[in-house]
Amino acid sequence: MRLARRAAAALLSALVAWPAVAVAQDADTGAEPEPATGAEAEAEAPAARVACDDAPTVFELLCHSYRMLKDDFVDEPADEDLAAAAAEGVREAGLATRGAGAAPPCALPSPAFEQTCAEIDAVDDAAAAVWAASNAMFASLGDPNTFLMSPAEYAQMQARLNTGLKYSGIGLRLGLLNGTVACSVLSETCRLVVSEVFPGSPAEEAGLRPDDVLLLIAGLAPSGSGCGLPALPAFELGSLVPVVVERNGRRRTFRMEAAPVSAPAVASRTVAGTIGYLRLESFGTGADERVGEELETLLDSGAESIVVDLRGNPGGYLQTVINIAGMFLDDRQVVIREESRLDTLRHLVSGHGSLPNPARLPTAVAVDGSSASASEVLALALRDHGRATVVGATTYGKNTGQVTQPVESRDGALLGGARVTVFRWFGPDGASAEGGVEPDVELDLSDCWHPIGFTRLAAAAAGLPGALPADVQMDGESFDAVAALAEDGVLAGAECGPGLLCPGDPIPRWLLAVWLVRVLDGQDPAPVSTSRFADVDAGRWWAAHAERLAELGITVGCGAEPARYCPDDPVTR
Repeated sequence: MRLARRAAAALLSALVAWPAVAVAQDADTGAEPEPATGAEAEAEAPAARVACDDAPTVFELLCHSYRMLKDDFVDEPADEDLAAAAAEGVREAGLATRGAGAAPPCALPSPAFEQTCAEIDAVDDAAAAVWAASNAMFASLGDPNTFLMSPAEYAQMQARLNTGLKYSGIGLRLGLLNGTVACSVLSETCRLVVSEVFPGSPAEEAGLRPDDVLLLIAGLAPSGSGCGLPALPAFELGSLVPVVVERNGRRRTFRMEAAPVSAPAVASRTVAGTIGYLRLESFGTGADERVGEELETLLDSGAESIVVDLRGNPGGYLQTVINIAGMFLDDRQVVIREESRLDTLRHLVSGHGSLPNPARLPTAVAVDGSSASASEVLALALRDHGRATVVGATTYGKNTGQVTQPVESRDGALLGGARVTVFRWFGPDGASAEGGVEPDVELDLSDCWHPIGFTRLAAAAAGLPGALPADVQMDGESFDAVAALAEDGVLAGAECGPGLLCPGDPIPRWLLAVWLVRVLDGQDPAPVSTSRFADVDAGRWWAAHAERLAELGITVGCGAEPARYCPDDPVTR
């Protein structure tokens, strides 16, 4: 997450220069020692020390690093600890010892850094020593989210967060799909299908479309485990990439050149006519505006529920997630509470983006172990306010917020970048994401699934209205019958897994009793305290259904003396 940098609580003590040595008197006579001359004087001259305001460029990184950690880190570090880590970092770097010539004046961030400067004085490469010292200060805090970056690493992080990391490719997203049902292993029916064509990409320009079935790409056919293309090489910029697909039962070939592409941060589609699918790659710059646009499109297309896909989303900017939460929550509702060294802040909904009112549709938020930071903020905010069911796996567990900023010299040169943890955060109900946000419904959500199969499963598991069991083909002959049974509540509680009906599995006799009684009576019977069948435990939730079926004269069980029902036997006719 990114916050506006807070004002420093006090002036830095590093603005004052401290003497590096003191003049001592002779212990016996009280007279000052004779001054050295020539080479002896040069060898004994103390290394120069300056304040950070007067630091040579090579030492500016050391001063900036100290100031950021001392002023902003969520738990104030002691000068002595930072200085000790910095000195040890220089020693462990194993740099070549300085030869002839004086060391450059070392900038002291605080008096505790005298030994750090001594270690830097002793090596030949002051710039490498300063980097080692600065990096060691960050590492000493034991916080994986507080770290120093080289200029190249900082630029890459900003590009990934704000515009998406570009790579050489053709601009396709693929997923495994069996008709309209999620599947995990390639087969004649489980196929690799285009789920998204990136705008402006070579794939779009060549004419590829979502729902094309991939047959060949660069001469390789989908095969094996995983997502079906384990041996696919990276495409070199400008290389020719032939793609063969099946569209409407016909084989078609497209040719395109690999070019720089980046995955859109936000994408959406409508699934099963009434379920909106909304995917967020990150909470970078502009993601909130894109979410507003996609939500409007889904609402206009008749969506009656929403699945928000945050799988693999590492987070982003705090204000972005607050803005997105506002598209689902009412005005003045709390999105997040942050606690820093300076104060405690509550961030409230203050608008709904481009929407005139928040989208109050039933919502599921899908997460996994890579959903972190802003993803966890959104999941907790929507769940705490009763606006969403969280499905998937326990999240990453990042309960802190960071400032990410460039480190620049006085003349504006980029020295690197820094990310510093400045607060801990809590959801509206006070829950922390430490240890991860646990889902309401646990699901094994494969990254390889096509959005159609994924959305149906997430929606059904969350109990969103209109979501059929996710393993029934939407275009099969049983679709209408299952839809009617689901709408009437006949299937409730009889699932073989979250959102699943397992239509190919045998139907046990107890389940048939449940379905028949619900269809005939239009409701569940009252619980029973005893059962006429010796093999039916009256404490089972379906025991009353078996009893009711006997009362209606539809069953006499499967045996007498004593009467038995054989509840787990499959129905054979």
